[in-house]
Amino acid sequence: MSNSPWFIEPLLPESPKLSTMMPPLGGSGLELKDAGSYSSDKSLLDMLEKLENTGVLTEMEWILVLRLDEQYRSLNKVQLNAATQTVWSAMLKDEERFTKLTSKLVGGLARGYISLAEALTLSFPREMPHEFRQATKRKARLTSYLLSKEYSQCAQYILDQRVSIMSYFLELGLDAQGEHVQKIASHAESILPVDPSTHQLTWWCSCQEHLEGGETVNQLEQLLMKIRVVSGRTPFEAWITNRCLPDSTNTYWYSLTQKAQLKLKSFFNVTEYSTVSKVFDLLIETSDVGDLNEHQIRNLRSRISFWGHYTHEFKRVRFFLTERSSKLLGQRVNLEDLRVQTMQRSYLNDQSEICIFDVGEYFIVERFIGSQFDLGVFEKTEQLERTLFGRNYLDAEDISKLEPDWVHHHLAHYQRRFAQFLRRLGISPNKSGERWLKPLKPDELAQIDESRERHYRGVLDKTILFKTGKRY
Repeated sequence: MSNSPWFIEPLLPESPKLSTMMPPLGGSGLELKDAGSYSSDKSLLDMLEKLENTGVLTEMEWILVLRLDEQYRSLNKVQLNAATQTVWSAMLKDEERFTKLTSKLVGGLARGYISLAEALTLSFPREMPHEFRQATKRKARLTSYLLSKEYSQCAQYILDQRVSIMSYFLELGLDAQGEHVQKIASHAESILPVDPSTHQLTWWCSCQEHLEGGETVNQLEQLLMKIRVVSGRTPFEAWITNRCLPDSTNTYWYSLTQKAQLKLKSFFNVTEYSTVSKVFDLLIETSDVGDLNEHQIRNLRSRISFWGHYTHEFKRVRFFLTERSSKLLGQRVNLEDLRVQTMQRSYLNDQSEICIFDVGEYFIVERFIGSQFDLGVFEKTEQLERTLFGRNYLDAEDISKLEPDWVHHHLAHYQRRFAQFLRRLGISPNKSGERWLKPLKPDELAQIDESRERHYRGVLDKTILFKTGKRY
């Protein structure tokens, strides 16, 4: 940091007036023949008048003008406005002096003090001259946020630059460690949106280097509620793996609430619907090998399309492949990276791929191949959430033991019928899916009644077709 004499930190203790001292520190010695111009006897208004008229101050006068807080406080409102305007107008005509000032101010804030007069702190300029260098403008913006304690805005500004807090301060030649960085990092979680991107999560991880463990745990608790899915092989996944799992070294796991622990575990079981769609497209491409007939492919495309109109509503998606499909796709994609689970071979597990959607206040279990299985809708409970998203391994055998609150078959007009049912639960499709919300005509309702009667004829427990796909 520069040691130039024109701006001193920290605030110096009160010292005697130079005019009362004997040479060489004051008085009339030859080495300080202009001592009167440096004297603190000189009033702030005198120096400001000189600055206004000549645009020039000595280095000592600049120090006094910037730091005589009590004299600024003694001014009336009109005088104060004129005084601060005079100082900043002069500063903004001298880019070198102004950028030194910003560096000194940030250096002071890093150590928890500021010796700039409060009136100048409050009036620090936000608009820079057009001819100033970009680096100077960026320094000024950071300094302005810090002086006004706008730490959230400062954090957002640095995040938008796509670099860590430390990297950005170092890039600008500013102090990159200290209280100011800690205060910015303490707002890292609050500025992240729901469903943050990989870049945003990586940036959040870098902020935790500046915080104590307790504050990191508090931020992590809030952040986990925002995250829908964690992509594999990303810095955030590595951060979680190294610091937050039960077997991690010096883990945060035991400091987290049970709700946060459950959400954390679920990251290693959930995927994105775009992954589901991608996997099914690959399955259709391999249908000649995979033994999918035209009817199954038609069902598959229909259901992929239907749920594609609800992706904005999904909080989490868990996806299960049959072993047959897993073997077909294993050479083409890394299923582990995609967070796709393969079900062990059994009669039920071999019947169809399965998706579990976390949407609104409900869990929806959907099979994608075959019309014999009904779709199941469950009201959320903590116990059910632990079963569906907390277990490391889950399959169709486990799902068959659950009791859905509602079941829907995939026959006559199922997309329109189910879309209207979902709307009653407060779950709506995107704009292009609104066509399914058109009222059903009398003849269509008759077809639905007929197919329902045929589907459930002789079935005492309607949930059995959700559980097993068989009428027993």
